[in-house]
Amino acid sequence: MRFPDAWIERYLAVRWWRYAFWDLRQCSITDPEKFLDAVEERIAGGMQEYRPDLIPIQSLVPGG
Repeated sequence: MRFPDAWIERYLAVRWWRYAFWDLRQCSITDPEKFLDAVEERIAGGMQEYRPDLIPIQSLVPGG
């Protein structure tokens, strides 16, 4: 397995993909465990999930 089971569980628990990349840019991606530590710390500190505004597809079509 690429990562130990404990790391996989932590990755799934933090749901890192739900946060804006700019909130995670200071987290080291070269060390998976340090990345997890940093993400968990930011979440504990109040980092919010990224929730962009929805854009109606009609607004992207000329005359829509």
